[in-house]
Amino acid sequence: MFDQRQAEYKQAQSEADRTDKLLANNAISVEESRRPQIRAEVAKAALDSAKLDLEYTQVRAPIDGRVSRALLTQGNYVSGTAGSASLLTTVVSVNPVYVNADIDEETLLKFNELVSSKKLGTTDGGRIPVELQLADESDFPHKGYIESFDNRLDANTGSILLRAVFSNADDRIVPGLFARIRIPLSELHPVLLVDERAIGTDQANKFVSMLTPTNTVQVPGR
Repeated sequence: MFDQRQAEYKQAQSEADRTDKLLANNAISVEESRRPQIRAEVAKAALDSAKLDLEYTQVRAPIDGRVSRALLTQGNYVSGTAGSASLLTTVVSVNPVYVNADIDEETLLKFNELVSSKKLGTTDGGRIPVELQLADESDFPHKGYIESFDNRLDANTGSILLRAVFSNADDRIVPGLFARIRIPLSELHPVLLVDERAIGTDQANKFVSMLTPTNTVQVPGR
C-alpha cells in the first residue's frame, strides 16, 4: 500500500510541476492549473497516511533487554485496541538489574536516622551502596546502590519496599532469581574481625583463645 501511494504521489506531483511550467508560459488558465495541484495535495495526504500505517507495523521496545518467546508469529491477527491489545512478547532489563526487597519499620527508622546524620558511607556518585548474594553464593560479591524507597509502608506487613540497582555485565543475575541484599545499618568504624572457626562456646558464652607472649593459649577473662 505504501509503495502504491508513493507512486501515485510522484505521478501527481510530476503533473503539478508540469502544469506550473505551462501556466508560466500562459499555455493554460489558472483554473486548469488548480486541478493537478489539488490531486497532488490529495496524493500527498494519502502518502502521509500510508507512511503512518507503515510505522505502526514496527514495534519498538522502550528499554534494552532480553526478549521472551514470540507469542505471535507472522500470519497471526494482531490487535492494538486499548483493553484487548495483543501481547507479542515480553522484555526484561538484564543490565542493569533492579532488585526489590522489603525492610521492616524499625530498620527503616534506623536507616533514615543514619542518612539524616550523614553517618553512612556513600559511593563516588553520592549513592548508598548495597551488596547482593545469590542462593548459591556464600558471600555478597555483587555491588550496587539504593535507587529508591516506596512512598509509604504497607500497613498489613509493617514493611516498605526498597529498590536497588546492580550491574550485571556477566549475566550472572537472572531476572526472577531469589537473592539477599545487605544494606548498611551502622556508621563506618574500625573493627577486629575474627574467623568464625576460632570462636568457641562455653554453655551460653562465646570466647576466643589468644596466644600469649610465652606461647601458651589463654582465654581472656579466665
